[in-house]
Amino acid sequence: MLIFDQLKKEDRPLRLLAWTVLIGLGVLLIGLWHVQVVSSKRYLSTQLHQSLRTVRVPAIRGRILDRNGLSLVDNQPSYNINLYLEELRERFYFEHTNRVLPEFLRQNP
Repeated sequence: MLIFDQLKKEDRPLRLLAWTVLIGLGVLLIGLWHVQVVSSKRYLSTQLHQSLRTVRVPAIRGRILDRNGLSLVDNQPSYNINLYLEELRERFYFEHTNRVLPEFLRQNP
């Protein structure tokens, strides 16, 4: 190993550079540990409270007509639904069992 052989020769600038690099890597690793371990609860709580919100942007124009008054382009409503299974599983299980279980018990004596 060329670098370790040169470090053994008491080359002061090279030793200083090596220690600077090692200390820099140590600082980066400590920062990574702090974000991953110490601050994880803060990031988890902000993640759970994030949500999507709908921003309605009105259409700039309505129908596009040709010179004879026939509609070339018309507006159509569009709907998007996003479901997050982890959030719905508990609610669905609770509501489903409360609704289905009494009916099942009434049918089967």
